[in-house]
Amino acid sequence: MKGYINIDSYDKMYDKLDLSKEQIKLLDSYFSAFSNLYNIITMEKAYSIIKSQNPDEFTEENFLAFVDVVRHDESKWYSILGDDELFEDGNAGKPMQRKLIGEWLLEDDEDLETMLFMQKGKPYYVPEKEEFLKYADDFYYEETPQTKAVFDFFVNEMGMDKKMADDMVCEAISTMCISLGEAEVPFDDFARMKIYFTKEQAEKFLKLFVDLYNNTRHPFNRGYTPCEMQKRVLPFADSILTDEEKAIVNGFAFAENLLDSLDNLPQKISRNAPCPCGSGKTYKRCCGKK
Repeated sequence: MKGYINIDSYDKMYDKLDLSKEQIKLLDSYFSAFSNLYNIITMEKAYSIIKSQNPDEFTEENFLAFVDVVRHDESKWYSILGDDELFEDGNAGKPMQRKLIGEWLLEDDEDLETMLFMQKGKPYYVPEKEEFLKYADDFYYEETPQTKAVFDFFVNEMGMDKKMADDMVCEAISTMCISLGEAEVPFDDFARMKIYFTKEQAEKFLKLFVDLYNNTRHPFNRGYTPCEMQKRVLPFADSILTDEEKAIVNGFAFAENLLDSLDNLPQKISRNAPCPCGSGKTYKRCCGKK
């Protein structure tokens, strides 16, 4: 999607902007936060958020000048595109109508369409500036009773040290944020990291996972949690939507819908057993070496 420009050229293009290095760094942080918290946002909405939190810092002119540089910067994990670049029958529109879109959504047209559909009509969660900018960190997550419960589970039930437990909470949340409203317990992902659950541990984790999922800030809800969105959206739809439809609207997860994941838990493989990849080698001499 982006035209190739070498790194030195990017630096020169940023240097030519009528912005200080501090202003460029601030805009860069906001754009990373937009990508992580929303996955999709128009430049018009992005500018209104930045302007509301920094009233005298930027003009529309120097904001769009920054956009024109960053949209060609291949080091970013997002793209800024007009509808004419996204859709066959899309219109170019004005620069403020371009959308910042997380790169993962550009890998599959169906994912992009699903995200746009799920976000449609929903309000944006906009925290205070200090909290907002924390989302520029790809690994940031808001600490809540639910994140603590999952962290404690990994430490107390799975015997992990605190650093690894924190990494696993982050991994679980990262998986949730690309779920597009379909909760899936990542037992297979954990198995690839050589983390295995007994049936009892899996049952405990399932309940904690669902509670965490419903209280995590999701891009498909424009930064709101399913629990928060339930309160914001559903009062207007109670009379026309079934419970299942309400759950779809808000991305709400129910533990009973995920019970099948307990039936085929990945099992730890003996090092001397045949490798499940079918190579004919023992596991220890094949995939077990990774």
